[in-house]
Amino acid sequence: MATYSCLLSVTLSFLVLFSSCSAQISQVTSRGRQQRIQTQCNIQNLDTLEPQQRIESEAGHTDLWDQNSEDLQCANVAVLRHTIQNRGLLVPSYTGTTQMMYVLQGEGLHGASIPGCPETFQYSQQQSKSQSQSQSQSQSQSQEGREDEHQKVRQIREGDVIALPAGIAHWIYNNGQSNLVVVSLYDIGNDANQLDQSFRNFFLGGSPQQELQGESRQEGRQQGRQQGQQGQEQSGGNVYSGFNQDLLAEALNIDRELVNKLQRNDRQRGVIVRVQDEFQVVAPHRREQQESEQEQEREQEQGSNGLEETLCTLSLKHNINKPSLADVFNPRAGRSTSINAYVLPILENLQLSINKVVLYKNAIYAPHWNPDAHSILYIIRGSGRIQIVSQTGDAVFDDNVKEGQVVVVPQEFAVVQKAGNSGLEWISFKTHPLAKISQLAGRRSFLTSTPVDVLANAFRVSREDARRLKNGRREITLFSPLRVAGSKGFVLFSKMKTSKLIIKNGLASKEKVTVNTQFLVNQIALVDKKVVNEGWNATLKQERISLLSDLWREIRREEQRWKQLSRVKWLKEGDRNTKFFHWVANGRRCSNYIGNLVFDGVRISDPVLVKSRIFNFFKEGREDEHQKVRQIREGDVIALPAGIAHWIYNNGQSNLVVVSLYDIGNDANQLDQSFRNFFLGGSPQQELQGESRQEGRHQGQQGRQQGQQGQEQSGGNVYSGFNQDLLAEALNIDRELVNKLQRNDRQRGVIVRVQDEFQVVAPHRREQQEREQEQEREQEQGSNGLEETLCTLSLKRNINKPSLADVFNPRAGRSTSINAYVLPILENLQLSINKVVLYKNAIYAPHWNPDAHSILYIIRGSGRIQIVSQTGDAVFDDNVKEGQVVVVPQGFAVVQKAGNRGLEWISFKTHPLAKISQLAGRGSFLTSTPVDVLANAFRVSREDARRLKNGRREITLFSPLRSSSHY
Repeated sequence: MATYSCLLSVTLSFLVLFSSCSAQISQVTSRGRQQRIQTQCNIQNLDTLEPQQRIESEAGHTDLWDQNSEDLQCANVAVLRHTIQNRGLLVPSYTGTTQMMYVLQGEGLHGASIPGCPETFQYSQQQSKSQSQSQSQSQSQSQEGREDEHQKVRQIREGDVIALPAGIAHWIYNNGQSNLVVVSLYDIGNDANQLDQSFRNFFLGGSPQQELQGESRQEGRQQGRQQGQQGQEQSGGNVYSGFNQDLLAEALNIDRELVNKLQRNDRQRGVIVRVQDEFQVVAPHRREQQESEQEQEREQEQGSNGLEETLCTLSLKHNINKPSLADVFNPRAGRSTSINAYVLPILENLQLSINKVVLYKNAIYAPHWNPDAHSILYIIRGSGRIQIVSQTGDAVFDDNVKEGQVVVVPQEFAVVQKAGNSGLEWISFKTHPLAKISQLAGRRSFLTSTPVDVLANAFRVSREDARRLKNGRREITLFSPLRVAGSKGFVLFSKMKTSKLIIKNGLASKEKVTVNTQFLVNQIALVDKKVVNEGWNATLKQERISLLSDLWREIRREEQRWKQLSRVKWLKEGDRNTKFFHWVANGRRCSNYIGNLVFDGVRISDPVLVKSRIFNFFKEGREDEHQKVRQIREGDVIALPAGIAHWIYNNGQSNLVVVSLYDIGNDANQLDQSFRNFFLGGSPQQELQGESRQEGRHQGQQGRQQGQQGQEQSGGNVYSGFNQDLLAEALNIDRELVNKLQRNDRQRGVIVRVQDEFQVVAPHRREQQEREQEQEREQEQGSNGLEETLCTLSLKRNINKPSLADVFNPRAGRSTSINAYVLPILENLQLSINKVVLYKNAIYAPHWNPDAHSILYIIRGSGRIQIVSQTGDAVFDDNVKEGQVVVVPQGFAVVQKAGNRGLEWISFKTHPLAKISQLAGRGSFLTSTPVDVLANAFRVSREDARRLKNGRREITLFSPLRSSSHY
């Protein structure tokens, strides 16, 4: 029976692994974290990705990465980079996906049009005067028409991270002296994107090229262009170009000439246009912007009350370049800075975060995995080496990287980065708002949190080797380069081992005093002997006092040397390793004699025991420490969040049988639907790893030929995939121990036999039972019963009451929405509904749905509906009547006009808090955008831009024009 008690399940898997540097698992509400769209990840060999295409525009160019790359498809993202010349304007655009931008170089202005938010920036004559403009200019401005007002404009600079929710129109203008370079990541897999997995970009101005719109235009052009598009023989490419001219003129209350200007096609302009005249927008000066940013930083440090922040007031940008903001800093290795939803709350909406790492020369970023996110690395500057290992222990990527390249690290895959001689700097876009890392080495890593005996048995090494493995690196995240040359740090290890042996031998001897101290002690003894023989005299008295003074100084010097030694050990190995040194160095000693010693809380005074304890302390090495160990028994349910490394040991008298369920469909899994198990020890069989290794081995050999001499066959666990030299340096161990980690012994599998006594710090069964009983009593007391449950939630709500209308226009109609705020059960359904009643010939504002598909059911009446794709093509233009259904895809622009009998419909929307973004009217993209941006985007005069902007001042529901002729 006893044979069963020595089995250890080496399920050190990080199919679900968690950063051991935090004892907390973030809990995100159902509203904050939705299901991420998964794609097939057939990852057998990753590549460095570079732009595959450059699209030239009038005032800059755009570099595109191939979205069809298997690496980007697995992460379900798209990447592009804009280079905007001086006085260049990136025309307004929006996408159906969330977007994060990083400013690589330069400075400029950025504006975003957030639906439903007021135009808080206004340009007035008084402001003109305060800016020292002449009276004549002021008068000319007043004659030009209505003063300009728009939403907030932000000054951006190098290092800024800009976050944009799905469906938000935005623009960028370069007001600096050099090129403005911005790299953008589009999270196509985000739950906000309810279209397919194709990248789509909807441009509201300029003449966008087909490649930037993200979909072939041929199919779209062949359909829907035959219906009512007289006079519109060629699309200009932007969204406005797809609408029928008469309908667009009436919707915007402008003449046909201006409509022609909106829709004209000038492919030379592209999407980055040159501003010819003075660019006039209401924007803060740089100094005001800096003061505002500093104030925001102070508020973030103090925290907010949670009441004042809405989407309109939330900050969209944060600078990541400041060294003072670093989360981890090592003066010999570099720094790491993260911007997540705690720092920039809007990222909770985007379900994204970003991390910037600056590695100094030859420094190493700790081997780690991302338990909850894909990581898309963009190399900013420098060069270095990156290695990525799959769950099968195969190196799917092992290559040098340089500036401008992109590398995708799939969720759960292990990765290590090492800087070259010029250092290495990169940003990591991560597909989780509070992304974590779990380290494979260093302080607060899997190694340091696991008992020594678990490591020893998992890798079949001695306890001494396990301690070396566990304590080889005591730095956090960023590892400084080893100061000595030599294969796998073996030279440094040998020097440290020799130093430790010298200390051992010195402490094992009773003669623990220095030569100087011994000499002084002997001299004092001679003086005392003379005193006995000759009696006291002034000369002997003075000599004895002088010798005692010298002896005391020598003892103090020795004590200082002990403290210095303690400090050195602390710097190398952490504070816990110096406990003994602090006890000795701070204790009062005579001639270095240790009279007593406190060990494990017990004071020991017997000289033999004191010596034994001191000797054993160094003989056995540093005491073991690890994270919590739990006693489990029949009937226990064990829950493990994604990314948690775990192990099980049978200390009972019979078999321990555990059944496990892995929720592959959970939103925490951002890979495909294949089961993957990442083993950190043992020799896992192919079937347990969840993916055939044959294909992976065949294609992964190229990356394993670089510097992996002596590693002809992978041992199967995660460590076995890393290059031996790089792994030895990262863990600060010798090559012999690396070979033991990576060796292949298929007979062992993942449940290995423990040969010696299994030593871990665990609670006794009685203490464990008492703690569990206390928890059960607390659970029986229950809660106060005030919270809503599925049983008590309301299931119905009436939408027909006119008094419930959200928008009402007595000449146009009304619009009523029921969402999760009104009917909370919709949060569970992830749906909402909107009902619109349009009066005779009224128009529902041209708009798009930024976060949902919209399924229209016509209740009564008739009218006309037109839908436009991101390529500016009318994919639907037809009359509708009662009983018909029309689907409006997410992001597609749509306009509805009632017939003579009015038009009434309901819209089912695939989001519990669905919004709309208007293309015209108050609160729309037009009114929230500066006049000069519109003028340059459409290449029209400022007067035309003002007419376009102010043609409709109603909200959502537009009354019919009194005359059929507009002007």
